[in-house]
Amino acid sequence: MKWVAIVSLACGCVGPSAFPCQASDQCVGPGGQGFCEPLGYCSFPDPTCGSGRRFGEHVTTDRALRCTDLFSGDGGGRDGAPACKPLVGMEEIAAGREHACARAGGNVWCWGRNNLGQVGDGTSGNIRTRPTQVAGLEGATQLALGLGHSCARTADGKVSCFGDNGQGQLGNGTVGGSVSWVGEVTSLSGIDVIRAGERHVLALRSDGAVLSWGANAYGQGGFDPEGNAGTPSLVAISSVVEISAGNRHSCAMTRGGTSPAEAWCWGNNHVGELGIGSIEDKNYFGPMHVVSLPNISFIASGHETSCAITAGTEVYCWGRNDKGQLGFGPSGNNQPTPAKVLVLKDAFGISLGDKHTCAWKVDGSLWCWGDNEQSQFGQKTTSAMEPVPARLDLPFGTKQLAIGGAFSCALTLEGAVYCFGDNSYGQLGNGASGTQRALAPMATCAP
Repeated sequence: MKWVAIVSLACGCVGPSAFPCQASDQCVGPGGQGFCEPLGYCSFPDPTCGSGRRFGEHVTTDRALRCTDLFSGDGGGRDGAPACKPLVGMEEIAAGREHACARAGGNVWCWGRNNLGQVGDGTSGNIRTRPTQVAGLEGATQLALGLGHSCARTADGKVSCFGDNGQGQLGNGTVGGSVSWVGEVTSLSGIDVIRAGERHVLALRSDGAVLSWGANAYGQGGFDPEGNAGTPSLVAISSVVEISAGNRHSCAMTRGGTSPAEAWCWGNNHVGELGIGSIEDKNYFGPMHVVSLPNISFIASGHETSCAITAGTEVYCWGRNDKGQLGFGPSGNNQPTPAKVLVLKDAFGISLGDKHTCAWKVDGSLWCWGDNEQSQFGQKTTSAMEPVPARLDLPFGTKQLAIGGAFSCALTLEGAVYCFGDNSYGQLGNGASGTQRALAPMATCAP
């Protein structure tokens, strides 16, 4: 089947059969919507390509009908990554600081940095540039990734973890070292939700109780006294329906009877990340009520920020704002109380990284704001910051987004995985690593 790029006359002709594009809505073929590549030509979905896309017929002769491969090294369009079949059929994705995982049918595959065994294939001290199956893990139903550790909730309500255990984040009763194989968290059952912070883990039990383990030097674990915990400890909060974990803080959403849902946070508050109306370098070892926040339906935390989706599908954020990651306009001013994110409504989900934030809507569109120096937005450009949400021009609808330190991965409505941004440790899963970064979405390879 031949693809034809339909473009406006304003674009003009480059050659007898080459037509440039300026936006993806100018790329329409017999099979549907295409994508305007960084070089200014249309490509169209092709699962046989490593990038998941193939140039159309009406491009320069050296590109016509060839697979795309987009890295910053030469501005895009280079066949630099090894050819691979894309990872498809996934049900969930998750991202840590420099590694990522995907789940399907109870099995889990991970890729990226593996210095501490966080990929879970029985090795450590290396990187995995393509997904590798986690050994000994079956029946997984949810994933949570931290800086150097990974965890999975299983169908029986238990939790297993692997990777860094320097602060006890594996929950196996010990503190120290690392483990490159899967191990079950001690004395834990009936778990509905898990979330991983940088060096700690939270678990929401079916009765609304919250347990945590790992780092607690700043109170992020929510238990007293200060110190790390190698086994789960109860947080002094009840009626919890959602949890989130950041770097040195954690949050929870509670709902009791017909009362509106409320947000509570604990841990360090040096940039206002607890949302309690003050900025002070103080640690809180128990839940503090987030002020001035409307009735919410979801809560999420990033490095030193948190955001909530309201019952009215608007988004409010608070905490660090040096890169515009709070999305309410000018950057630089940290925010100790929730502030409404501009130009964004109908939000369905949200994910936070080190210094960038993204939300996806019911219609599958994806919106991002904050730091874009590594092209975390996947828009063929880099920029110091975007303080207001911008709609991403992507060739697919988004079911879920997982944000890492300086990269992002999207799970499409069809179950394919596309990643973009920093690829220093192979965290994009496209078979490459090093200084190369993906300026536009790259298909993650199948194992």
